[in-house]
Order: sequence, then structure tokens, then C-alpha cells
Amino acid sequence: MKKNGLLITVTLCFMATSCFAVSGAQVLSQTVGARAMGMGEAFTAVSDDVNAVYWNPAGLAGLKKSEFSAMYLQGLVDNTYTSASIGVPSNNVVYGVGVSMFDGGSMDLNVNGVDSTVKAISDYVGVFSLAKKDFMRGQSSTWDLGVSAKLLSSTMIEKYSASSYAVDLGVMSKSDKITYGAVVQNIGTGIKYLEEVDPLPMTIRLGGAYNVQDTYLSKVTVSGEVVRPNDEDMKIHLGLEYWYAKLIAFRVGFKNGYTLESYTAGIGLNVTGYQIDMGFGPMGVLGNVSKLSFTARF
Repeated sequence: MKKNGLLITVTLCFMATSCFAVSGAQVLSQTVGARAMGMGEAFTAVSDDVNAVYWNPAGLAGLKKSEFSAMYLQGLVDNTYTSASIGVPSNNVVYGVGVSMFDGGSMDLNVNGVDSTVKAISDYVGVFSLAKKDFMRGQSSTWDLGVSAKLLSSTMIEKYSASSYAVDLGVMSKSDKITYGAVVQNIGTGIKYLEEVDPLPMTIRLGGAYNVQDTYLSKVTVSGEVVRPNDEDMKIHLGLEYWYAKLIAFRVGFKNGYTLESYTAGIGLNVTGYQIDMGFGPMGVLGNVSKLSFTARF
């Protein structure tokens, strides 16, 4: 798109409010993991893999082995989102580290008669997480506690830079078949480009998951949650995951409260500790979004 010097500020404002994470603050709202996407992002009470670093840090407490995961998302137009994370258990404490990167694609500018092509936005988010297993015990359930610290660095049109930090706080309550999860994400300072300070996308998530069946040949989990962003109306997410012989998984999900997103689907394949997941979601007239994740346990 062509822009002149008088419209650069307008361009920055548009980018900051775009629905697909082209502001430094909004990149924190992007979800990680193809598995979670396939389940309609109803993952707050599931969060039983290393991607809990981004979802609900309390979920890291369930890791029995070290895990590494990486994800790639081909978004709308020419933007991309990638992430990598690792979780390491140690006694009753689990440590997690993650990094995610957002590339908003390229745009053409015309400033004072000079044409140039620049990156619309480049974001980097580093995360350090800590989870405590069995933080509290009830008569029939246990409680895990987790915290994630985030550092965000963002640059718009290769000229305007900003940084910020945030904290996630999460808990999970587990019994034989039911798990409850709650997390407050992105508690922190606003992010400032030029003279404008935008608040971070603080979000509250409350969810539950029910283990319908868990045998060697069949594992079925249903999940649901309510999501309340600080700048939007409440959302509802529902998901289902079916594993056959701990080898192949099928997932479906539903999201209510979004303009474009509604149904999602996904598949997974796990072979000797190496897992590949794919998630798919239609975005109406804008096309389809897909995610690809790889996870290794060692």
C-alpha cells in the first residue's frame, strides 16, 4: 500500500488496532500451539504440555519429562508468527522458557517523494515461567500454581520502537476426572509508540476440562472456558480432543463472540515422544488460518 508522509501517523494507528496482532500490545493476545487451536482455544484447564508457558503457567506443573515445542503460523496476507518453548521439571517445581516472534510483513511507503519498502512491524516476546506442583491440597483435589514473566520488544516501520513487561498468574485444580483452571494474562505496563500509550491486552480466562474416557485405546477430553479481554466483550470457547491408542488425535472446537472466527479443527500424531499437530480455522471472507506445531519429550 502507498502512504505519504502526512499519513504515517494514521498508518500507525491502523496497525495498532488491526484484528490480527499488528500492534506490539496485541501480539500478546495471539495464541500458541496448533493443538489448542484445534480445540477452539479452550485450553486454560487443559494446559498439560509445555505450551502452558503461554496459556496457563500452572499447567507446567503436570510435566513429567522435559519438553520442547515450536510453532509456525502463516497468517493473513504475508505476516507470520513463530514460537519456541522448553519446560524442565525439577522435583515439585517446573521451569519454562519461551520466545515468540511476529513479522507483520512488508509495506511500501512514500515519504517526501522517496519510495521505500519496510517491515510493517517486528515483535519479540520472551517468557520465563515457574510452576509449583501441589501448592495446596484439598480432600479430593490438588492445586498447582504458576507465574510467567514476559518482556516485549516491538518496532514499527523499522523506526518507532517500544518495550514493555507483563506477568501472567495461573492456578489449576485437579481431581480424578475434572480439572479447573484460571489465569490472568498480561498484567503490566502499557506500551508507548511516539506519544501514545496503549494498555496491554490483559485477559481473564476461566475454564474447565472433563476427562470422559482414559484407556490405552481411547482418551476423550472435553473442555470449555470463558474469556474476558479488557477491551472486548466476553468470549466462550468449547473444545473436544480424541486420542486413539496415544498415537493419533482428532480435535474440534467452537468459539463464540468473534466477528470472523467460529469453528476450528485439528489433528495430531505422536510417535515415541515426538508429536506433530496441525490446527485449522476459517476466517470468513479473509480466508483460512492454519498452525503447525512440533513437540518433543525427553
